[in-house]
Amino acid sequence: MPTVESPLFTPVYRNVYGVELTDQGREHIDCYVDELGFINKRPGLVQKVDFGLGVNKPVEGLFWFPHKGFALGVCDNKVYKITESSGTLTGSSITTNAPGTSYTPTFTVGVDANLATPTTFGIIAAGGAMIQGNGTGSTITNFATIGDAQAPTTVSHVDFIDNYLLATTGKGYFQFSDLSDPLSWSASSIATAMRNPDTIRALKVYNRQIFLFGDVTTEIWENDGTSPFAPNPGGYLNTGIIAAYSVVTSEEGIYWLNDRRHFVVFNGTLQTVSTPYDKEIASYSNVSDCIGLKVEVRGRPFILFQFPSEGVTLAYSILDKNWAQWNFYDSAVGEYSHFLGKSYCYAPTWGLHLMGSRKSSVVYELTEDAKTDDGEHIRMKILTGHIDHGSPNYKVSKRLVIRAKRGEGILSGEDPVLMIRWNDDNKGWSNVKEVSLGRIGDEEVNITIYPRGRYRTRQYEIVVTDSVGVSFGRAFEDIDLL
Repeated sequence: MPTVESPLFTPVYRNVYGVELTDQGREHIDCYVDELGFINKRPGLVQKVDFGLGVNKPVEGLFWFPHKGFALGVCDNKVYKITESSGTLTGSSITTNAPGTSYTPTFTVGVDANLATPTTFGIIAAGGAMIQGNGTGSTITNFATIGDAQAPTTVSHVDFIDNYLLATTGKGYFQFSDLSDPLSWSASSIATAMRNPDTIRALKVYNRQIFLFGDVTTEIWENDGTSPFAPNPGGYLNTGIIAAYSVVTSEEGIYWLNDRRHFVVFNGTLQTVSTPYDKEIASYSNVSDCIGLKVEVRGRPFILFQFPSEGVTLAYSILDKNWAQWNFYDSAVGEYSHFLGKSYCYAPTWGLHLMGSRKSSVVYELTEDAKTDDGEHIRMKILTGHIDHGSPNYKVSKRLVIRAKRGEGILSGEDPVLMIRWNDDNKGWSNVKEVSLGRIGDEEVNITIYPRGRYRTRQYEIVVTDSVGVSFGRAFEDIDLL
């Protein structure tokens, strides 16, 4: 009776039919793989501040203002200043002129030329005229429209480089402010991306280079000290963008959803990172509204790619390149929908990962201390491939042992449970078997299950709905090979 390792927790691959998978996973929901290959339930959401606007008023944008030591939120066409005192967050409206509602808000920070007491500007664009709030030290004025008559008025993206404020308006060029003065503009201060005629759909500064994303091409520009901006000689990519707000930057590169519906990353070379999900993304009816958010879990960077029209959130682990799906489980109807968070920022001074709700004017903290999403269970699910242990012969299963972190317990005093079932030879699922995850203090590292039966291939489904943190690692099965 050999003991063989069972690939229950291997990375997900959804680019083929499910029956083709043996050692790859089929589905990871509300979980992530850590650096040692253990699958962990994802962090939950706990409310930190409510702007008081009620439901159907999503928090469209969150931004950490590093020079000021507070956060900004955009909700219901208003800007909110978020401050902290003794662990409590407070949000107050600081809007004189609205940022607009045409697009997802983008945010940047600029400064003037005063070296002794520089004025710091926060600038927001959301499809209309840019708005700005400014001040010295930790002060800030209410956000109001940049008043220069020559400033662009239909701005989708803003960024800042070398004391210039940059803006794009859905044309084939971008505009820039006067040097060291984000409030002063000239109609002639434009730079045209014309190596291939293309409309600039998004703009992002990364590693002191300006990325101009068009429908079918991407150009990389830089400050040449004269023009002041010119194309980088090698900065031309024969790929564009299909979702203007999918752009995310990290230390590893700049990511976006390109015009072929692939998630790509550029860091000197262009690479596709979404191969395990390309078939699925290709089947979506609408991807143009995809939004990218870079978040952190236990110090590990992830990108959440939200597809609001599809009700899907894909979570990409930057370090180990694994994929999962993060959902919100609505217990009232017993169905998954996409992740509850819509916007994100990290507040380093407070040590908080802030997540704006897509359903209301609430800002949450994303934290592993929260075992629910604002009171709703997080329904972690793992679906394996059709495991055959490298042989087409029948196997008789004797015992399955899973290494796990357990013993958190639940407040009611009942045992939290792992629910497991199996599908032999793709002929249908067994009944669900419940296995204890241990009461508080029960820290036995192995879970033993007896999934009897004979099979050529076996697929496992593992579900945890109780409000506990869990982590599953290597699994071994005792089998008789016939």
